[in-house]
This record gives sequence, structure tokens and C-alpha cells, in this order.
Amino acid sequence: MSRAAALAVTLGALVVTTAIGFALQPLAPGAGIRFLLFVPPILVAALAGGFLPALLATFLGAIPAELFFRSSEFSLELLKDDAYPLVLYIAIGVGIAVLADRLARARADVQRRAREFDALFRLTPLGIGVAADPECREIRVNPAFAEMLRIDPRTNASLSAPAAERPPFRIERDGAAVAASDLPLQVAAREGIEVKNVELDVVHADGSRRTLYEYAAPLFDDEGKVRGAVGAFLDITELKLAEDRLRRLASENEQLYRTAQEANRLKDEFLATLSHELRTPLNALLGWIHLLRSGQLSHEKQQRALAAIERSAQLQGQLTSDLLDISRIITGKLRLQPEPTRLRPIIEDALDALGPAAHARGVTCRDAVLVDEPVMLDPARTQQIVTNLLANAIKFTPKGGTVDVEVRRAEDDLMIEVRDTGVGIAPAFLPHVFERFRQADAGQWRPVGGLGLGLSIVKELAERHGGHVTVASAGLDQGTTFTVRLPFRPAAADDARTVAFTR
Repeated sequence: MSRAAALAVTLGALVVTTAIGFALQPLAPGAGIRFLLFVPPILVAALAGGFLPALLATFLGAIPAELFFRSSEFSLELLKDDAYPLVLYIAIGVGIAVLADRLARARADVQRRAREFDALFRLTPLGIGVAADPECREIRVNPAFAEMLRIDPRTNASLSAPAAERPPFRIERDGAAVAASDLPLQVAAREGIEVKNVELDVVHADGSRRTLYEYAAPLFDDEGKVRGAVGAFLDITELKLAEDRLRRLASENEQLYRTAQEANRLKDEFLATLSHELRTPLNALLGWIHLLRSGQLSHEKQQRALAAIERSAQLQGQLTSDLLDISRIITGKLRLQPEPTRLRPIIEDALDALGPAAHARGVTCRDAVLVDEPVMLDPARTQQIVTNLLANAIKFTPKGGTVDVEVRRAEDDLMIEVRDTGVGIAPAFLPHVFERFRQADAGQWRPVGGLGLGLSIVKELAERHGGHVTVASAGLDQGTTFTVRLPFRPAAADDARTVAFTR
């Protein structure tokens, strides 16, 4: 209330009291009664305006109480019997004025603190929830917490509320639902303890979730009984996502490190294998050449020496060819020259070339070419695909085993399938079969030679034809099947043009 309004109320109260006093004057009230009559206006003034109006009412009320309400005529003379009541009246009035001042200050302080708390409650980015009862059936939230929960700030946020009033979200911990009675606010209010460092997920109706870091503490009344609880809630969703990203990055970095270490190991193994594979035929070449130059060999041994030199030279040529192909693939210089191609001659040529090796190992090779019409392929590179697959199958098939090659059409694809009854491939190595320089450790079959490039070259050539190659094996000693799937392009529609396929 404004000061002018408080003064008006004070004067009005004095006027009313004075009128009442005049009405009671015929009863000739004593001095104590007269002064007590003006205590209510002091109280009214104190409530209306505080210290100064109460002090003014005290002194203004003393005048009519002393001068007007006597049984004798009005007089300015202070009666002897009125001294003590007057002093007591003034003391009471001053005391009321002082108490009113202190009350007003306390009330203003409470109002200020309430406004500050309300502003803090509304504006803080930290989620705050306040339960107004020990059972937490009603929880009031600030705007920040309401935004986390996706509810209106005026909505009751308690999951302990009656079913019709509960908000449309649920709470989970590690993917399992959390009962309302086990939530931090409810635990704090029920057990009268602080609940700290709790991480819970708020799961909304659309399936999205937010992770909250929660603290809760009980609220007590003047008698020390729990009257509710208050909680603070921090949204750490982005922090948890960042932690997950860091863990993934750490895992990826560790994987990259292991991959780099493995690549470095494979490089060392490849260089060692390459040195061995190159040195072996060179030693044979140099040895037989030295014997030929000595002139001490019979005609039969000379023919044997020339055959050995030819085999060593062919092996050197094959190794060099594989290395050149890998170099062209890596640098993007490998090109295909498609032309009308029949598959039967290619299969027969590959079997003829590898027949001696298969015979020497006691392996039976069979073919089934079910496609007779010419198709658009690079014949040299297709020959290389078939030869590499057949050579690999023969190399890893024991004596008495079989290798089958089949060519058929499957809808719009041309299928070249090479099956063997050999040592098979361990499941753990299957994903690495077509990687460069990788060779499986197949026990007694590991020292069969080679650089581990043949299958990677098959994969690259199949993909450059627009197809792909797959491998299947039931495990060790269960045989292996390689399937090359290429686009089926009949030569009749394309035999007038030559296309260079590039990656």
C-alpha cells in the first residue's frame, strides 16, 4: 500500500475510534479504557503502512483519549491519574510501530526471496522438480525440466500420480523400466535421504530418449517431518553420445593400428615370400645352365635340363605377370578389351595348360560348359580368371580329389563356378580370401608356393567386367567353391564395337 493510502487509513481509523469514544463518553470510562480504545487504530495503521503510520496513530490517538473523553468539561490540563495510562499507551504504540516495521521488513525480504527463487526456478537451464507431498503424487517442474520431459510446465510431472494424470513418458535404466517408487524424488521423500549420481533415460512416446543425471533431496516441515522432495536434473544426452563416439573412435583407432600392424607384417611376409619365389627358379636356372655349359651331360640329361629351365622361366614369367597386373590395378592402368568370346575354348585351354600339374598331383579335372553362344568379354583376362581359379583349386586338392569347372547362365548373368574337394577354408579366413598378399595357413598345404596374388587378381578382373566373385567353404577338409558372376552380354548386339572398361 502507498504511503498516502496508509495515512488515509490511519486517519480514518482514528476518526472512527474518536466517534466511538464520544458515543461512550456518557459512561465516563476510566483513563485505561480510553487509551486502550485507541490501540486498534494503531494496529490498523501498522498493518496498513508500517512504522511511521503506527507511530503517527499513537500520538494522534493520545490527544482525543486524554482531552475529549472525560466526565468534566474539555480541558488541556493533563490529569494526574492519566500519566501512567498515557505512558503505557505510548509505549504500546511505539512497540507496535517497531514490530510493524520489523514485520514489514521481514515480509519484504520474504517476498524478495520468493521473487528471486521464482526467477531462478523459471530461468535456470538446470531441470528442477518439486514434489509438494511425501508421496510425490504432484511434482511441479520448471521450464527447463518440462522441455526435457516434453510436457507443459503446468503439467503434473509425477509418475506416482493417478493413471489419468500421468505424463506420456516412461523411465528406464540400462534398457529396463524403472518403477515410479524407485525414482530419485520418490526415494528421497520416502526414506528422507539424499539421492545422488543417478543416470536415467526418459523414453518418449515416439521412441526417442534423453539421458538425465539426477540429484534429489527431501524437504522437511517445522517439526522435522518430510513434506516432499526437490530434485535437480541435468540433460547429459549429448555427453553420453560424445562418450560413445570417443569409445568408437578409440576402438576404430585401435583397429586401424592393428590393421597397420597386420599390413606391415603381411608386407614383410610378402617380401620374404617374393624373395623365396624368385630365388628358387633362379637357382634352378643357374644350376642347370652351369651343368649345360660344362658339356658333361648326356643327351637325355640335356633334355631334362632344358625342360627344367623352361619350367623355371615360365614360373618367373608368371610371377612377373602377377606383379605387373597388381601394379596396373593399383595405378588404375589395367584395361579390358571385350570382344565376342566363346567360353568352351577358354576352359579347354586352361585345362590343357594345367593338366600336367593336375596329373602329377593325382587330381581329376572335369568341365561342364553349358553356354555355347559368344558373349562380350576380354578373352585374355577371362582366361586369366579361369586359370587362376583352376590353379588354386589343383594346388590345394590332395591326391585322389577332383576339381570341377562349370559355365552356365543364371538369368542375366554368366556363372563360372570352380569346385574342389580340397583342404577347404577356415571360417575365420573366408573374409580375407581375396585380399592381396594374404594366404591361409592350411597346415601341410601352406608351403605350396605363390605370392597370394592370384585370387585378388580374379576379384579385380571380375569387378572390372561388371561382375563379382564369391567363395564358399564348409570348413577345413570340406572343399571350396569359387563362383564368378559376370553380366551376360550376347555378342550379337555388341560385336561391332570394342569397349575399354576402366575402373
